[in-house]
Amino acid sequence: AFGAARAKTVDVFPGANGKPLRRGGWATVTVWLASLAAHLGIDIFISHAANAGKLAISTIIIYIVVTLMVQNRMIRARAAYMKLSANPL
Repeated sequence: AFGAARAKTVDVFPGANGKPLRRGGWATVTVWLASLAAHLGIDIFISHAANAGKLAISTIIIYIVVTLMVQNRMIRARAAYMKLSANPL
C-alpha cells in the first residue's frame, strides 16, 4: 500500500529526448518516512511479542524491495498511459 501511495506522489513527465522522467517531492519523502516508521514499529512489536530476535533487520530489506517494485511498476504504467517512450525509466 505504501509503494502505491509513494507512486502517486511522483511526477512523471517527458524529458528532452521523449523518455519518461520522474521526480518526487516533499510528499514522496513524507510517505517514505511514514512507511518506514510504520514498518519498523510493527517489526519491533512483533520481535518483542514473539521473541524473534533480529527479525526486523531481514524484514526491512524485503519490505523495501517489495514496495520499490510496486512503486516502479505503477510509475511505469503511468508513463505507458501517457504514451511516453517504451524504453525503461
